[in-house]
Amino acid sequence: MFASNAGTRVVPVRERDGYYHPSTEAELVMLVEEALTRRQSLRVRGSGHSIPRAIHTDERLAGRTGGIDVKLDRYAGVSFDVERMQVTVEAGCHLGDDPRDPSGSATWERSLLAQLEARGWALPDLGGVTHQTVSGFFATGSSGGSVRHAIEDALVSIRFIDGRGRIGTVERGDERFFAFTCSMGLLGVVSRMTLQCIPRFDVIGCEDVAREDDGLFDLVGEGEGGLGAFLRDTEYARLMWWPQPGLRRIATWQARRMLDADYDATTGPRGSLRRRPYQAVVRGLPPSMSRALSTGAQAIGGAFYDALELAHAGRKKAQARAPSISSAIEVGAMTLRDAVVPSVLRQFVPLDEGGPQRFLDSWCHGLPMDNQMSETSLPTTFTEIWVPLDRTSEVMHTLTDLFRAGGLDATGNYIFEIYAARATSGWLHPGHGRDSLRIDVFWFERSAADPEAFFGRFWDALSEFDYRLHWGKHLPSDAARGSDYLAKRFPRWDDFLSLRAELDPEGIFLTQHFRRALGIDASPVGDHEPLFARPAPAPWGVEVPISARLRGWLESTAHERAEALGRLSDVFTEDVELSDPFRTVTGLPALRQLFETWFGRFDEIGFYGFRVTDGGDEFVLTYEMHAQKGNTATLVIPVLSICTVRDHRISRVKSSYDVAAALSSASSTAAAVYRSLVSRLFL
Repeated sequence: MFASNAGTRVVPVRERDGYYHPSTEAELVMLVEEALTRRQSLRVRGSGHSIPRAIHTDERLAGRTGGIDVKLDRYAGVSFDVERMQVTVEAGCHLGDDPRDPSGSATWERSLLAQLEARGWALPDLGGVTHQTVSGFFATGSSGGSVRHAIEDALVSIRFIDGRGRIGTVERGDERFFAFTCSMGLLGVVSRMTLQCIPRFDVIGCEDVAREDDGLFDLVGEGEGGLGAFLRDTEYARLMWWPQPGLRRIATWQARRMLDADYDATTGPRGSLRRRPYQAVVRGLPPSMSRALSTGAQAIGGAFYDALELAHAGRKKAQARAPSISSAIEVGAMTLRDAVVPSVLRQFVPLDEGGPQRFLDSWCHGLPMDNQMSETSLPTTFTEIWVPLDRTSEVMHTLTDLFRAGGLDATGNYIFEIYAARATSGWLHPGHGRDSLRIDVFWFERSAADPEAFFGRFWDALSEFDYRLHWGKHLPSDAARGSDYLAKRFPRWDDFLSLRAELDPEGIFLTQHFRRALGIDASPVGDHEPLFARPAPAPWGVEVPISARLRGWLESTAHERAEALGRLSDVFTEDVELSDPFRTVTGLPALRQLFETWFGRFDEIGFYGFRVTDGGDEFVLTYEMHAQKGNTATLVIPVLSICTVRDHRISRVKSSYDVAAALSSASSTAAAVYRSLVSRLFL
């Protein structure tokens, strides 16, 4: 299962965006080993499509620099095995283009889908959007909208780096393969994946918008005419549901793979399809006009939801100023809301007058129907609830009863999305062992209210249906709805936790979010033992180089100053001597006093951009020192330290600071601030 990771040690550096950007598997291994050496957690960011807590280290979320956050935009290669019709994808490759990618490298031309389409290959299914990295899509239990097809079918093997820095591979047929198909990044850093492709295909489909009672199926019905049967019988399907009083409309999107008989003079022949793209917002116009109007319409929609937020804030202020008439203000505001919201939303969800929208497209453009939605104008977050597809009628009855009784308070002002998904074998995949109905409860992300209070109504209402949840979306913060409840719904829950402990014994891939989500730490968040309660072992059973220990110690001072000073003797000898152009200090007490003085003068001190040149009993470490006081400019000074080693600790440090370079790089105004900071730091 595991292979040696021996090779040239090239350590990537943290860049200005706060991420490490490795470009090779060897550098990924090095980062895992660094996490062990420095006693820090490591997480990998894909496209950022999941909620931040599911992506980043606790340190990054808290605005600190102590974690190792990785972005794989430079590790995104694709290679092809023509004989087997297989593709091997490095973990940072995106499925499609990602307009929000800060590096600008996630273009359509570099995407996996573009390269497969160019070869005449395809994957069996895709999700509603394709901005995600390939590894990120699988990591959280993402899925398309089909009971006949599942992208999991395409997975052949997964190569990964575990929590000890070992390279491993699991293949279909291995006992543990399906533990990795939805691992949340907790079993290791996925390095690359091999996928089995199929011949490319085109899709034909339509979308109609109708009132709840006039749709293609009985929303709460059982048997052949019900929603459950429709989702089983339709090759690819997605519903957008507006259940608000005075609206109650459903947009039903459906598609299937084109057959030979579907091609004619209108469509063009197979391989030369005359595309008629699906238009998610504005219909019936040329694509260029449709895109422009769609962008504008979504901006107006976002402004409408922003206006609702302002109105809500204004109502609260009015009630606080006039408590004697608070009830009257509340009643008036709710009456106005109940009248305005449905009437405005109807303009965005017009009923079909000339029949349903029909579309023809390639698999890679036609299946991801939501790529046209703007995450800037209409930023959306949600919880995704998976329940057994066999219980669709009961679930829909429960939801409609909830909405009828609660009105807009129950439905909210936003939409609900409904898909189906085929049963999978992933140990912690929300579709494990059963076909599923998926309900996306949407929330406008610019809302100031707490989304979990809204989501909680649906977790509670659907608890009798053995729900499971998408791991990249909002999860309950309490164990009763979360880990305690979910543990009983996954037959291989304990197997997954055991494997996680085996592959990551030091917990470098864990965060507070996933500790809570999986019940790994029973104590409240923030009260548990530190992530590394015991010293991390040296990778591969060898002595950790003193240069790496010094680097780890310096970086730890950014967020644990007192603890770092308590570990001085782990890195320096008792008689250590530090000299620089401003002073010479001798002995641990004097060195400790120097650091305490620096820490006392500045709110933040950090060390970044390390490069090391080893030379036996002496090594050279170059890095940047960042220091900031209050809201003043951050002082950035290049440092070169020549370190002498004795008995695996540092006995002498000779440092030089390129103060002139720091000052000359600043503007004239900033330079004056820099000079003040320099005098505080060194004099």
